[in-house]
Amino acid sequence: MVGAFRASNLSWYYYCTASGETLCHGGTMSKQLLRAAQSGRLDEISTLLAHGANVDCRDISGRTPLISAVTEGHLEAARLLLKNGADPNAQAWNQDTALICAARHGHDQLAGLLIQSGADIHMRGYMGLTSLMWCCLSGRTVLAKLLLDRGARMDDESEEGRAAFTWAAEEGHWGVVTLLLDRHADVDLKDRRHGVTALIQAARQGISKAVELLLARGARIQGKDLNGRTALHWACLEGRSQVVELLLERGADVDDPDEGGDTPLHWAAFKGCEEIVRMLLSAGASPDMKNLQGDTARDVAARIGHTTIIDVLESWEHRA
Repeated sequence: MVGAFRASNLSWYYYCTASGETLCHGGTMSKQLLRAAQSGRLDEISTLLAHGANVDCRDISGRTPLISAVTEGHLEAARLLLKNGADPNAQAWNQDTALICAARHGHDQLAGLLIQSGADIHMRGYMGLTSLMWCCLSGRTVLAKLLLDRGARMDDESEEGRAAFTWAAEEGHWGVVTLLLDRHADVDLKDRRHGVTALIQAARQGISKAVELLLARGARIQGKDLNGRTALHWACLEGRSQVVELLLERGADVDDPDEGGDTPLHWAAFKGCEEIVRMLLSAGASPDMKNLQGDTARDVAARIGHTTIIDVLESWEHRA
């Protein structure tokens, strides 16, 4: 008999009401409300709330009906729940709020509704991420602007030690990076895990336009990560020839060693990229510099088996 009513959630609700189960056991109404919110069924939400369902009940993950509705992008369902007293700052067991979920999934209108309804834009969710951090992590430029206009803090850091600007750069969301720079973000900001700057990220990813943007905004071309590697080191290691050419044109130090004594030429030899090796040599890189293990770039190439690189380096030595 019970199974026959499961085909329609609303009819299942009426069955429970008639049998006295819903009114006597809040758990059943809570489940119905959570399912209705997740599916955006407005009539069912209204009926359940009118019969006393707890608007802030929770599922097994601690999500409220509002969080469920927002996650699934149901604007009118969220509006209805808020009108009936839903807490806009309720947190699921992982600490995420409805606003954080809206930011993560790019629901701009829902985020605006939540902010108007009193959602705290500074609250932290999973791993200490704020709504602004999620916008930067997911590339939500429009919503990031809304949050910044409402006073969201750019300097807050997640539990991993990364701020909004760092998240945007690491994920390659350069539109968000530009927005944050326009709001006076520190262009040389480093994450606390690896000491990586936005310029280093752009160089690693091989995005020449981003490198140009950051240099134009004053990024230090010799900024280093915790291993002492600059943007040029990383461009060489990743084989980003266009970025290498750009950095050299802008005056990057071609012989700057990292913490292990490896110069950009060492890393280019390790990568086996002949084009970059020739660029570095033409820019004045010394093939004789040794790292802390006593290896030159030629030694590195020989160990890896890059015979073409060995030939290039040897011919350059003979030319000198």
